[in-house]
Amino acid sequence: MDIIHFAKLLNFDTINQILLRQLIGSATSVSANIVEAFGSGTKKGFLNFFSIAHKSAKETLYWLYIFRETKIVSQKKLEKLIEQCSELNKMIVASILTIKGKR
Repeated sequence: MDIIHFAKLLNFDTINQILLRQLIGSATSVSANIVEAFGSGTKKGFLNFFSIAHKSAKETLYWLYIFRETKIVSQKKLEKLIEQCSELNKMIVASILTIKGKR
């Protein structure tokens, strides 16, 4: 939800519109795939959806870095989002490793 609140702060010009669609798409994909993982019913399904969530979290970080480089928004707000996304990504990876028995 923090990503959506962040998006509301920006002017909706052509460039921001493109970047925001990508950012919101990847960010909402993370949580959607985590929900799917818990509903999958199998270890293989769980790992598959968590792997997709991991990729989406990495993509979300990429888009946040793009916004940081453009300097069109508060760096403080962006750094908080980057930190939250990085922590979420670490939790996803830890879950994958635990399920695989490598942790």
